[in-house]
Amino acid sequence: MEPAPGSTAMPRRRPGQELEQEEEAKLWVPNSSSAHLDGIPSLAQCRRRMEAVQSPAQDGAKKEGLQPDPPPLKTVQLENEARGRGSWLEKQKAFIPRQSPLDELLAVEHFRSLYHLCIAVACIAILGAAATDLANHQCCLKEDLEFIIANAHGMSAALGVWLIMCIYTLLAPYAALALWAHASRTARHPWLLVASVVGALLGGHATVLGIFPIYTMVHQQIQYIPKVILMTEQLRLLMKSHSFLRETVPNLRAQTTAGKVKLPALSTYLYFLCCPTLLYRETYPRTSVIRWRVVVENCVKFLAFVFVLALIMRRLSNPVYIHLSLQPFRLETFVPAMCNSILPATVMLLISFYGILHCWLNAFAEVLRFADRGFYQDWWNATSFATYYRKWNIVVHDWLHLYIYQDLFWLFGKKWRVGAMLATFLLSAIAHEYIVAFGLGIFCPILFCNYTIFGVLFNFVLSDKRRRPAWNMAVWALLFVGQALLVTLYSLEYYAHVHCPLQDTFWGQLTPCSWSRAM
Repeated sequence: MEPAPGSTAMPRRRPGQELEQEEEAKLWVPNSSSAHLDGIPSLAQCRRRMEAVQSPAQDGAKKEGLQPDPPPLKTVQLENEARGRGSWLEKQKAFIPRQSPLDELLAVEHFRSLYHLCIAVACIAILGAAATDLANHQCCLKEDLEFIIANAHGMSAALGVWLIMCIYTLLAPYAALALWAHASRTARHPWLLVASVVGALLGGHATVLGIFPIYTMVHQQIQYIPKVILMTEQLRLLMKSHSFLRETVPNLRAQTTAGKVKLPALSTYLYFLCCPTLLYRETYPRTSVIRWRVVVENCVKFLAFVFVLALIMRRLSNPVYIHLSLQPFRLETFVPAMCNSILPATVMLLISFYGILHCWLNAFAEVLRFADRGFYQDWWNATSFATYYRKWNIVVHDWLHLYIYQDLFWLFGKKWRVGAMLATFLLSAIAHEYIVAFGLGIFCPILFCNYTIFGVLFNFVLSDKRRRPAWNMAVWALLFVGQALLVTLYSLEYYAHVHCPLQDTFWGQLTPCSWSRAM
């Protein structure tokens, strides 16, 4: 039967056609408005081209030992069952061997050239700062290094607190789990002993992981870098211990019913505390060897980008806000300062992403032979803020999704879906503001308001239904403005604290100085 005039003739499928071509026919659904399809490559052709591009990188990875050890058959079966059966509440994250998205993109020559361009810009920035110092008859980059060293004061005290927190997180939850497993089989009143164990564990967490680091920061001269590291590690250890207990207690309860209890090995828990994930599993996919060259490269890049971040803060941001904080708050001075901060603030955002989520986590993953390097996804292609929140930081997002959103949804039912989402946003906002408040020693809930108000609003307004490229540009534009607003307001508040004394009253301590000066 011949096609009607003006319509597109679709080729008939031959008998015995391969399964790949059948899947291609299902996936490729042509638009009714398409006039010609002859010049469009098929899915099989695209796959062959990508395989041809990636084959040299894969061959090099095999030579360097990047190919991971195959996970146990039981683990593969469990993950497949989790992805294939049951409701979405029963599905768990499947850890699979994979590279980070940027490493996959750098296998393509065009993206690698763009990456080299960014490295060249960073090198030019450092050389430009050194040339400026030499032209002013100053020691080359001396003040920048002193700026980093001054803000890292108290690192030894923070390291001691961190070691105590790590030892407690390793021993206390595991000992509580072992005591609970033993009591559930032998004690006459197991629930009384379980309640005592849970109460003691919560008290220990509140003391060692909660009050102790805060007390140390308040009563010792610890500067901003150790403070931020200590606060971040505090939350990381809390999230890891919660995941360990959340994943092991249901299994032990099922084993207790069956009459045979087997605790997970302490070595698996120790590996989990060190590896770059917040979700506990007894086994993870592992690589065959450690590529020390990759470890050194990522560490060097991390330190270099930290230095570039210090250059931006000391030479571009701080002089502007020191002068601006001495003046009364006015829109005619605030708006130009914020607009001039868009470019430095955006560079700080990108440097923080690349330095922490790519270089730092990949370095630790390489040392520990952790094969799942999916610490983030292609958030730069997001056309909605819902997609951006999911892809920006996969490590934290998975924990929030599994242990906050899904657990609340399971407890309260389908009618509480929006409430579970709002509670997840609220907890994330409190955590971010907590790190900034104690790290900088100021209370200015800009980040909290950004998450709870604008984050929730944009999550609904810019939803996943937006697919056009214009929405991607809108996401980037809002990120630029939002980051500049955060940097400007926090900088003004910090230097307002420096120049004006705090009030002795409770509400005076909580009232931002920059706000009180504006009123």
